[in-house]
Amino acid sequence: MRAYQTDNLGYYVGHVNCQPNPMEEGKYLIPAGAILKQPPEAKENEIAFWNGENWEIVPDFSKKIYFSVNNPKERKIFQTGEVPGNDYTDIEPPKESPFHKFVKGEWKEDSKEKQKYENELKVFKARQLLADSDWTQTLDNQKKRGQKFIDDWASYREQLRAIQNNPSKFTEFPKEPSDK
Repeated sequence: MRAYQTDNLGYYVGHVNCQPNPMEEGKYLIPAGAILKQPPEAKENEIAFWNGENWEIVPDFSKKIYFSVNNPKERKIFQTGEVPGNDYTDIEPPKESPFHKFVKGEWKEDSKEKQKYENELKVFKARQLLADSDWTQTLDNQKKRGQKFIDDWASYREQLRAIQNNPSKFTEFPKEPSDK
């Protein structure tokens, strides 16, 4: 005799072959949580559930990892009964670039976000280089090293400020003047 085993919550996990009851002829030993009524066939992302009286088919998206379409770094495994909705996809975003958007069923590089990030890096680097060259602005250095030193460093620092103010216009950083 076959019975249909459920887990402790009532979800179908598979069938079992029941053993004859050695104490009562014609009767079988039915494991705890097993149901004699056959469950309906479940499709992909579905599972049979015993509600205490009958089998139901409920959503089951628990066998895959889903990715937020709003934040590709966010991953989620849904509990049985939960439905991902439009905010999640099972299509994994590319690992090589963090700048992707989910558009019409596929991940596409978000060039605006990528450019924004690259500009932020340029501004950060320009600020760092300006801070690293603050020593050139002291009067004793300028007096000791002369007008060429002052002009070279002023030009360099002016170019760094231009990068800070409009990073997307620049692809390269100026070379630091050689006369320290």
